[in-house]
Amino acid sequence: MKDIKTIIQILPEIYSITKDIENSLNSDSSYSNSDDIKLKISMIYQNLEQLFGELPNNLNLLNEINIENILNWKNSILIYVFKQSFEYLKSIYTNFNISPAQINASEIKLFLQISNKLNMDSTTNALLLIFLSELCRTSDPTLSFNLIMEAFEIKPDLGTILGATHLKNYIYNSEIINQQKKIKNCTVCGGQGIPFHNAPSYKMINYNHNFLPAKLWMKCTKCNNLYSQHFPLKFSFRKNPLKIIYPQQNQTQNLTPISSYILRDWCNILQNLKQFTKGKQILEIGIGNGELIATALEMNYDIDCVEIEEDVAQKISNLLECQIICCDFIDLPENKQYDILFMGDVLEHIDDPKKGLKKAYKLLKNDGVLWISTPNYESSFNKLHKTSTALWNEPWHITYFNKNGLENLLTDLGFNILDYRISTHYNGSMEVIVNKKQG
Repeated sequence: MKDIKTIIQILPEIYSITKDIENSLNSDSSYSNSDDIKLKISMIYQNLEQLFGELPNNLNLLNEINIENILNWKNSILIYVFKQSFEYLKSIYTNFNISPAQINASEIKLFLQISNKLNMDSTTNALLLIFLSELCRTSDPTLSFNLIMEAFEIKPDLGTILGATHLKNYIYNSEIINQQKKIKNCTVCGGQGIPFHNAPSYKMINYNHNFLPAKLWMKCTKCNNLYSQHFPLKFSFRKNPLKIIYPQQNQTQNLTPISSYILRDWCNILQNLKQFTKGKQILEIGIGNGELIATALEMNYDIDCVEIEEDVAQKISNLLECQIICCDFIDLPENKQYDILFMGDVLEHIDDPKKGLKKAYKLLKNDGVLWISTPNYESSFNKLHKTSTALWNEPWHITYFNKNGLENLLTDLGFNILDYRISTHYNGSMEVIVNKKQG
């Protein structure tokens, strides 16, 4: 594999050398046959052949070195270097098994400065920005974010050009930036954040036009948890009045294929919880595809469920012939407490996780247990897969914890940590079981 840093550096270096040659000839035409110019040309050939192999014949400089020949050659050589670099960047971008080296901002900006002198068309320019954004996702997340945003500004139908099926009819609207809630402080502790990681959220199949095509993750300098800098206003203040969803009879149902592996996993989780509680009353917050409900019913648990999305609630109610409470679980009445609360992949979706966990505390019996599943941005999976993990791109997520961050918050809120496991449900997630501290 070529050294990506060398690929980025080569265009400005070649430009600098050819500019030196051009300046020398402009200042003194008798300088044209000097050994110095020939040495510089030889250096260019040698460097390019090491990177890209044998050069095309049209790049060989004519025996007679004069200013006209040099200008033509300079233009040809720069275009060749740019095209070779562009193709390599494209191959890196499309290979999900490669985590590209991260380049500092000054080198990327210099590459752009030189490439912009080549009068690229808008499509090539936008694609170049997208490819370069991969090289500074962690080294300069703000630059990476700006490169993606600029790419879609230049080419609003860029999603189609990139070959993303879910974006085939997507046209970027520059007004979308004004329809975002800008999260200025940590959603967990209110501390100040610094740019930590940028991701191309437009890649995700569940991306839609309400989100920005780039997702900038901020890291709190106080508690080390992460939060998304932007989230659509449309989804930030959803408040549905509480209603009970009942099964509709004789409805044609579109079924979601559910693996028996997932059902066995839920069975194992319920069996594991038996060592912490003998209670049988469950509350599930967020119902997904109904796998836990179905498993709990098979194992003779009494389960209530709350779901904010009415269409999701109705679908699962029809499928499993059960009632679903439809509302934001923060608004759920507190007149009933439960032996087991499930918050499966909920915390990352809410902009006030502390408030959500305080609500869970109130809904839990004194001897009950709370089961939590949520992404761990420092998980073993994410460390091994670097930028290629989908965790970073997920447009709907707002808050990420690491193990210590989540456990510290739970402890501060009066919970006792009982169990920690790597999730088998979702790559890069953690599962934690807690109960209320006694006394």
